[in-house]
Amino acid sequence: MIARTFLFFTAVVTSANALAQEQEPLRWRFTTEVIQDMLLHLNARAYHVSGRWSYGIHGAYRPSLSPGGEVKPGAGRAGEYENLHWRNWMLRAYTIGPCIRMNFKGSTGNYVEVDGFYRHWWFDRRNVRYINAEDVSFDGIRSERTDVLAVRLLWGAASEPVFKAGRNSANVLEIFGGVGYRWKSGSWLMHTGTYMGNPVYEYSGTEEATMPTLHFGIRLTRAVRRAA
Repeated sequence: MIARTFLFFTAVVTSANALAQEQEPLRWRFTTEVIQDMLLHLNARAYHVSGRWSYGIHGAYRPSLSPGGEVKPGAGRAGEYENLHWRNWMLRAYTIGPCIRMNFKGSTGNYVEVDGFYRHWWFDRRNVRYINAEDVSFDGIRSERTDVLAVRLLWGAASEPVFKAGRNSANVLEIFGGVGYRWKSGSWLMHTGTYMGNPVYEYSGTEEATMPTLHFGIRLTRAVRRAA
């Protein structure tokens, strides 16, 4: 009888401790997006969680994957050269920006997030070919710089973190979608080659573009209940 009573109270205390740990609020959230601009941007986010609000910073790096070559035009305005950075394999980029998030239930579950970022794209002296009669055409040795400012409004859903006994971090899967707007300002220099069918040498120009954007993605998150 004494042994059964002891086991009963031990089970009650253990269950109470486990429930208390599960209800302990999150303190940090560390995230990477597995789908970001066709998987090419290596990215990370870090949030400090305060109740249902989270405040953070995010950054990314896109490596150059080609020493030169042809960039294929697309359809419509989104297919114009200045809007094809995501599939121009010669370009590299870095990104940094703030983010703020509100969860509808505590520190987990569905959420709304607003983030902004600055992104810089560039390459130096790459042999590039782009032919589009409705846009621009060039072929030769070229350098480029593009600065981007963007803002996004996202809605997302996150799975509940399942903490193992004695651990204060757990993996979470998130999906999100939303809309945004971005401003681009760039400059380019044709060191040598042809531009609009004409031979050029040290020929430069600037370009600007603005456009609405659609976003979707999947995030892998590490949820932390207290600072490690």
